Amino acid sequence: MVAELRAVIREEIAAVRADLTALEHRVDALDAERLQNTHRQQAADLATTRQGNLLLDLRRQVEDLDNRGRRNNIRIRGLPEAEGELPHELLTGLFSHLLGEAASDDFGIEWAHRALRAPRRDGVSRDLICALASFPLKEELMKAARSHPDLRYMDAPVALYHDLSQTTLDTGGPCGR
Repeated sequence: MVAELRAVIREEIAAVRADLTALEHRVDALDAERLQNTHRQQAADLATTRQGNLLLDLRRQVEDLDNRGRRNNIRIRGLPEAEGELPHELLTGLFSHLLGEAASDDFGIEWAHRALRAPRRDGVSRDLICALASFPLKEELMKAARSHPDLRYMDAPVALYHDLSQTTLDTGGPCGR
């Protein structure tokens, strides 16, 4: 009976050892897989960081190009808005008023339009945006506007601004730099 009990115990011990060996192999395989997954995750994190940096560089380039395309633009705030207005005539009058005797009849206004949004219900006029053919003329107009801090035209306070991209205005600089 003791011999039988020993044989049963040996069989049970052999089965436990076989189970432990199988578990050891499974744990080793899981450790190797975990290590591979860690390396893959690190590589993916590095690739994501590189892509994020590349995306930020591309956004900065697009914003720079957008602002360079607006280089000759002026945004005028405060000019009264009227039905059937002719922006070129309105701007020619404002620019002549601003430059005084140095004004010419041709300011090289390539295009002009009101800001592309619906008119406000409270009567505040939309900005008028124009593109000038000459950057030096734009700078001359901006300098003249700075020298008149209380500029008024058509009995309304008027302010001239550089036309900047919305991204620059929202972030305070190129892509939040």
